[in-house]
Amino acid sequence: MSELHEIIRKVQAMVETLLYLGRLEAGQVEIEPSAVDLGEVATASWKPLIETAEARRLAVKWILARDVTVVTDPILLEVAIRNLLENAVIYA
Repeated sequence: MSELHEIIRKVQAMVETLLYLGRLEAGQVEIEPSAVDLGEVATASWKPLIETAEARRLAVKWILARDVTVVTDPILLEVAIRNLLENAVIYA
């Protein structure tokens, strides 16, 4: 049953991302740049992928400089990093 919940969670996250990107493209969402800790976003985006990566015998070695901050829309940054990491796990 927990496997089913995980699939549902992934589909829900994908739908929410697609809806957000659609609204952004339609001009219904404003980009709100703010200071974002790049390391925090990267590691938080990796957490949901850990089990899948381990099952595929993949590991990540984080070499992140401390206090790297970027000024960007935090939601869009999270979407981009999550997409990169998901693709890495799926297609590695």
